[in-house]
Amino acid sequence: MALTRDDNKGKYILVVDDDPFFRNAVSFEFKNYGFEVLNAENGLNALEVLDKNPAISLVITDIKMPVHDGLYFLKEVRAKGNLLPVILMSGFADVPFWDGYDIGADAWLGKPFHFETLEKLIEKVTQAEENRWKKTSLKPRQTLTRVYSNEKETHGEDGFQLGRGGIFVAGEHHSLSMGEAVQFNLLVEDSPSSSLSGIGTVRWVRDGKVGELAPGCGIEIEFLDENIRLAVIKYINTLKPTAFIPKGLKAQTK
Repeated sequence: MALTRDDNKGKYILVVDDDPFFRNAVSFEFKNYGFEVLNAENGLNALEVLDKNPAISLVITDIKMPVHDGLYFLKEVRAKGNLLPVILMSGFADVPFWDGYDIGADAWLGKPFHFETLEKLIEKVTQAEENRWKKTSLKPRQTLTRVYSNEKETHGEDGFQLGRGGIFVAGEHHSLSMGEAVQFNLLVEDSPSSSLSGIGTVRWVRDGKVGELAPGCGIEIEFLDENIRLAVIKYINTLKPTAFIPKGLKAQTK
């Protein structure tokens, strides 16, 4: 499916970037697709624009900006309980991927990029709930399987955490690479309803301890088995976690 003018009529997008040339170029493309476009030059300005325009349904923001950056903006938006889709853009290694997803970014886009790439991200993050995780064209070559005796083990140092759009799986994952598709099977023996099986995209891998954080990987969910899909969506809608993909557990001190 592609973005069309009719589908986007009356929809508001906020573009946040301190580079006026880049901001205007992206805004021009969105207008061609029928969106109403608002602009901001930094995180503080973006908060003001968002407060005055509650009809905004999507934000695309740079990270590195003066006054207040994109992460400041994202933290403030999520602190208010606002879960509208936010896509982070960056041309630098400004922050670890796990921090951006944990704060609540729905997607991450490296600069420079082709507008077609951004278009696909928008289609994904604005997808109707009834179609969420229903199908995927990904064909994973790797499988990540974990078996837990009980639900308590899933909360331990070798467990997993579920966010709004993905999962953190603890442990070292040397065979996985960022950006690749993976089949995941997280099986809870005494509680099948707590198990997760599907296909995802690896968004980051932490093969060793980093600061206080334990090893693990972050996987964006692309597909869930139909027997659990609706139950997982209902669970997420009830909990409303801020993190899109949790950054994981603190390393255990020996």
